[in-house]
Amino acid sequence: MSGQPRARFRPVECGDPVNSLTASKSITGMGRLIPDGIETHRLIESGFSAWGDLYTKRQAEVLVSALRRIGTMEASEACKDRLAMAVIGAAEMSAYLSRWDRFHLKAFEGLANHRYSDTTLAVETNPLSPVGRGTIPHRMDSAGRALDWMLQEVASSIRVQQLKQTYECTKLRSGVIVATGNSARQGLKDRTVDLVLTDPPYYSDVQYGELARLFHFWLSRYRQLPAFEEKEEAVPNLYRKNGLEFYVKSIAACLNECRRTLAANGRVILTFHNKKMLAWKALCESLVRAGLTVQSLAVVRAENEADHGKRNGKGMLHDLVIECVRRGERKISKAIAFKGRSAEGRGIHAMGIALAKAVQEGVSENLLDMYQAQLKKHGVRKTPIC
Repeated sequence: MSGQPRARFRPVECGDPVNSLTASKSITGMGRLIPDGIETHRLIESGFSAWGDLYTKRQAEVLVSALRRIGTMEASEACKDRLAMAVIGAAEMSAYLSRWDRFHLKAFEGLANHRYSDTTLAVETNPLSPVGRGTIPHRMDSAGRALDWMLQEVASSIRVQQLKQTYECTKLRSGVIVATGNSARQGLKDRTVDLVLTDPPYYSDVQYGELARLFHFWLSRYRQLPAFEEKEEAVPNLYRKNGLEFYVKSIAACLNECRRTLAANGRVILTFHNKKMLAWKALCESLVRAGLTVQSLAVVRAENEADHGKRNGKGMLHDLVIECVRRGERKISKAIAFKGRSAEGRGIHAMGIALAKAVQEGVSENLLDMYQAQLKKHGVRKTPIC
């Protein structure tokens, strides 16, 4: 056989493994219950009660065995951890959540589109397959190529550190530091940062902590972990009784810290989109409280336009890129790099202009009136934001 291996369809044949127990009923430790939440409730409503219910016995045996084998390898802890991450990533392709897409003719992860999948056509992928999306061989190969690139671009001068409650002004002459921790506490000196690139949570659209619970479960199969605390996650969440004010305070605290570390000519650039006016008001108020003002704007096409979650108008196809500076330190130009030709693009553009004015005047409560005025000015009748 020559050439690359290719997937093909065929009818079910005698001997095909079409029957399988769920992992929760056949493998020790796979019966841990799924905690309730905004996103995890989708799983519970669909009849899944334990994390092992998402996998067949075949899939889980491969993942569990791989993690156990990695744990006993004679290698550095960093090497073993990276291999474990590749295996844990393959847990996204859970048999009863992984969705077959008839448009792309491939399987999609159970967490695709920032939701636990709710599909009527699930597909069981083989974690050891040399072909197909999300398999362990592919993830190992990707990890190797990423390491090769990193060694070539930044050599070995990468450090990872956990930021504590107090400022840790780290001296760095070259290389890269990856710091983990709360962005409201950055270990940097005042006015030292030229550029901040950030992608704040899009209000309540994505519950990242709940989506990460699946990976936390598999991490616990690899090594003992402390309990994960989601209460500081900067998103509104009814289960945690966090609402609008919590979101504004959280985002404003992070942006205020960015303003503190921002150099004289520095900029904060962030992206945002949302269909809810409430979310835009929250962002506006966060910028006001953080002492930032909008310098310029750009409307750009969002990535992955053909994704299942964005078809038939279910998702927005444009992002607003917002460039901010310290309030009062720079003349505001409100330049628009791309206004957009569609109604949605022009609507996002109108929101950008309204947002800039509202932030400049410090009046987030007037954002709706300013937005409607911009829609009228630019002749946009159908608004994507309400």
